[in-house]
This record gives sequence, C-alpha cells and structure tokens, in this order.
Amino acid sequence: MNMKNRFFLGISCFLTILFFSHVNEVYAKDIKTNEIYEKSGGEAIIQMTNNISGLVYTITYDANGGEGAPDLQKKREGESINLSTNIPTRLGYDFVGWSTDAKASDFEYSAGETYSLNKNITLYAIWAKRCYITFYSSGKVISEQVAHPGDVITIVGAPPKEPKGIFSGWHSTNNGLIYQPGQKYTVGDYGVTFYAEWESTQDLPSVVIKKAKKTKKTIEVKWRKRKGYQGYYIYFSNTGNFKKRVIAKVGKKKSKLVLKPKDYRKMKKKLGKVKYVKIIGWKRINGIIHSSYVVSQYSWKKIE
Repeated sequence: MNMKNRFFLGISCFLTILFFSHVNEVYAKDIKTNEIYEKSGGEAIIQMTNNISGLVYTITYDANGGEGAPDLQKKREGESINLSTNIPTRLGYDFVGWSTDAKASDFEYSAGETYSLNKNITLYAIWAKRCYITFYSSGKVISEQVAHPGDVITIVGAPPKEPKGIFSGWHSTNNGLIYQPGQKYTVGDYGVTFYAEWESTQDLPSVVIKKAKKTKKTIEVKWRKRKGYQGYYIYFSNTGNFKKRVIAKVGKKKSKLVLKPKDYRKMKKKLGKVKYVKIIGWKRINGIIHSSYVVSQYSWKKIE
C-alpha cells in the first residue's frame, strides 16, 4: 500500500481507528489490534463507526449525610442499566431511595431500578428519621414499633389485666392524651412512649345512706354524693341478702330518690314488703360500667 496516499485518524471512546484511502478503496485499521477492514466506497468507515458507541454518561451517588455510597456507574448512550443495589447507611435513619435533589423528602429512584436517561446525574440518598413507638405496662414493654415522621399507626390492644385494676387507655408522653386500642396516632418528629393507665376498683368509694323512710304511698331515700361516680344503683329488697330485688338507676347529680306511688305499688306487688335498701355507685370505663368495689355497712339500710 502506498503510504503517501491520504489518511486520517478517528478517535472514539472505546477504539482508536486509522482510516486511509487508496484510489477508490477505503481502508480502516484498528491501531490497537492491527485488524484491517477493507471495503470500497467508504463502507468500512460506516461499518466501524456503527459498531463504536459514542457518548458515555456517569451516575454518581452521594450518601447525603450517611456513609457507604455505591461506586459511580457508567452507561452508553441509548442503553438502560440497573442502578446499584448497594445502599448507604446513616445512624438513626432509614434509607428511602434516591433523588436528584439533596433536600427532597421523597425519592425518585429505588435501589436497583432501571435507569435509561442519556445524561450525567448525581443521585442523593433520601433518609427518613427512625422513631420508636413503645408501649409500657407495669414497667414491662408490651409492644415496640419503628415508624417515621408522618406515619399513622394503630394503638395496640389492652395489656394483660392487672389485679384489682381496670385498663382505661394508653397515656401518651408527647401530648398527655389518653388513647384507646384501635385508635389512630400520627407520628411526629420524635418517638413516643405510651403507658397503660389503670383505674383501681378499690378506689371506688362506698356510698353512705343518710335516710330511708317509707309511707303508705312512697319510699324516700337520701344518700351522700361521692366524687368520681357517674350515677347510682338503688336496690330495694324484702330481705337483707337482696336475692329478690328491684333496682332503680339515677344520674350522678342525684342524692335523693322519691318513688312515685305507681312505682311503689309495682314494687310491693313483686316483693311484698319492702324492708331494705342498698346503694352502689357506678362509672363507665372503656365503655364498660363498673361499680363500687366495697359495699360497707353504711351502703345499705333498713327502711323505717
């Protein structure tokens, strides 16, 4: 071949090609492998340049406050690749995904997701703060959950029953409110601890009857109101064991009951003689009615 003939050097990202022509023939030589392509009419150049990729793009990863970002990746123009499945770590946070905005709260790409854009790009790790939701009862952890700010969780069920106590709900250390099982709670910027609230039935005081008197047409009963009750049950019976009885129910504002004549007649028809009365306070806890734990000697009285 006459080396005085024209030649030029083609440089690509992957191969260095020496092109030269002789008369009507065109030759292409890979100067790295010394392989010769010989075609007429410039077909060798077309064949070679079609086999050589042009541009290469870089995907760079930034741990964005964490550590252990994946190594950068490269892709050729027109091809798709999978993003790295390696994820960084950050103390007290969970990795959410990747975004092109370092301050974003939501992610654009997941680890391992297909990427096909033809441009250089930097992906920043997006983090969600780890919040611990703990439920305690009598010094023991009943349940512990991991959530993130903005998550909505469901309050857990009642803990194992305490002796001589009634579960009234979960007390939040964040806002001081009482939450019931199944209720929704929105997680804030920090974790929260819930403590089981118990109401002791021993703390429900007995009721003191001040007066129990009957006439031919009615019975009048008076008692001393007690704080904490939502109402009272008044039991009437013909015996001191109250096995056979008639019960009246009144609200917490009441401290006196005077039977209507017709109600008194019905009571006498059922009991015969009405000799005794007993009063028990009641309150509703978690939708269940509970009454006085102890009935003292002052809570029942013989009707005069």
